[in-house]
Amino acid sequence: MDNISDNKCPTFYTMMLGIQNIHLIKDVGRIPYILNTKYGYNSYIVSFGIPKCKFTYLNTNAKGISFSFCKNYTRYHLINGIIWLWNNSKKIDILNLYHYTQSSFIWILIYKLKNPNGKIYLKLDIDGERGIQMKMNRRTAKWILTKYTLGKCKLISAETETFCNFANKYWPIHLKWIPNGVLKEEIKNITKKKKIILCVGRLGTKQKATEILIESFEKAYTNISPEWKLWLVGSMEPEFENYLLSKLNKNPELNKRITYLGQIYDRKEMCKIYEDAAIITLPSRWESFNMVALEALAKSAYLISSDLVSFREMTNYGEFGAHFQVDCIDDYARKMITTCKLMDDQKLNFNKHRLFEHMCNQYCYEEICRKIDKYLRD
Repeated sequence: MDNISDNKCPTFYTMMLGIQNIHLIKDVGRIPYILNTKYGYNSYIVSFGIPKCKFTYLNTNAKGISFSFCKNYTRYHLINGIIWLWNNSKKIDILNLYHYTQSSFIWILIYKLKNPNGKIYLKLDIDGERGIQMKMNRRTAKWILTKYTLGKCKLISAETETFCNFANKYWPIHLKWIPNGVLKEEIKNITKKKKIILCVGRLGTKQKATEILIESFEKAYTNISPEWKLWLVGSMEPEFENYLLSKLNKNPELNKRITYLGQIYDRKEMCKIYEDAAIITLPSRWESFNMVALEALAKSAYLISSDLVSFREMTNYGEFGAHFQVDCIDDYARKMITTCKLMDDQKLNFNKHRLFEHMCNQYCYEEICRKIDKYLRD
């Protein structure tokens, strides 16, 4: 079976042994879900034997996905995956793997050994900034190994067009640009917004750089209308919590402008917050492809973020947002002040209808999965 027959329902298995419930509403769950509901694939996720009651999104946002459980034969994911593939590869039409890792390379070889006619879709999920540092020299062991192993894949994709262009020039393989996205029903053109600057994520981790946001907002808030508030949503690192409490205790006026909402698990509640917030802000030091930014842009929020490849592409290079140099507090504060004042005066050059079209054309999962289906069937 070199090609997927149009009248056959292909089996699509995503290997994600340590999957959590939240992954079901990200690319790991969305792609098999859409391929199942729109294109007739029999979609499975391969994971360790976690009780299904832990996966609440299976009953709402990921209906149609089945689980195939991998036993914990050893404490090593790599070996457990090898054993599972050795026993199950022949029933898999398409194996979906994630990341440019040793595990992916070995699983590719095992799968093709057991099922030579099967197809592999490798989704790199790679940080654009770090990825473009990974230039490979020809005739090196890394070049030869990458060409041989990844050459067995039917489809290899990365989330940013910038990295794909780089890899197609300097890697011995061809990548397709397939970004992450949101469901079509989640994309809305919302004209009425509240004066909320929203930050969502793992607050206080090194990657998310939330302390840079607090320092920048402290510089900016006295120069913007008091109606503007900063809302924080997500888990909070203990060290960052102590830092934030110290800041707010020393500055009662700043305390009035910042609200921490905690972790929000209810999707409807989170969607309502996205719909209300005029600005989404993300000061990350690095990202592969941030889903919070996409979800907020899908609700007509304006993005103020660090100047990373994925953020630039999401905003169509500044058309739907503003970017500041990573870790630059002064630049960040200036961007907040300027954006809030322009919004107050209704002078911000921000066309929400254009943003709606941009999201539908580039970041709609139904369209993304149409391309995946086409690439896999060609």
